[in-house]
Amino acid sequence: MTASPRFGSRRAPFDAPLFLRRLYLQPAALWLALEALTAPVARAVPGALRASCAGPARDGLVAAATVVYIPLVPALIVVAYHLGFARRRLEHAAHRWVADLSFSLLLAVSAANAAILLSQGSAHWPTLGPELSAMRAACWPGR
Repeated sequence: MTASPRFGSRRAPFDAPLFLRRLYLQPAALWLALEALTAPVARAVPGALRASCAGPARDGLVAAATVVYIPLVPALIVVAYHLGFARRRLEHAAHRWVADLSFSLLLAVSAANAAILLSQGSAHWPTLGPELSAMRAACWPGR
């Protein structure tokens, strides 16, 4: 008679080598990769938006793109990737449980970050509004 890996458990043991081979299906790995791309994406925003500003106005546009990118873009991409592609490809129940747990935590962190940024933005809007209008006038004259 052989003993089960976990006494009284019917679940299969966690397969670490398979987990590492399927790491690309885990939402946390994708989220970390997207967060590492924050600076390059933010620097590319003025060119993508065809902004004609330079100096402090361009730096402000890059900073604004960073503030918008961090809580929104990685979370939206992870939601689409995990729910549309990755979750159904995780056959091992323990791996799916880890993915679902990390997915829930990432959504909670992203929602908390977005809520904090929105509350701070609304509290400081009397200062931010004119600055954003000046940045818009400097980067897109004639609009």
